[in-house]
Amino acid sequence: MLAIAEHDNGWWEWEAIPERGDLADLPLDLADVLKNQQEGMNRWRLGIPRFSEEHPCVSLLIGFHAYRLYAL
Repeated sequence: MLAIAEHDNGWWEWEAIPERGDLADLPLDLADVLKNQQEGMNRWRLGIPRFSEEHPCVSLLIGFHAYRLYAL
């Protein structure tokens, strides 16, 4: 349950100060952000290790989720 709840925790920093688009200076939506695959991978690189000390299985499950998204 913790892995489900926290699978997007790597976005915390981005959501605090999101990139803005041209349209009415609104934050970019997920589809726009993920056009740059490296940006999406950077989010996973932040989020996966957050639970590795106290909940290593949570980090593993979140990592599997990321792998499945990018392996397809």
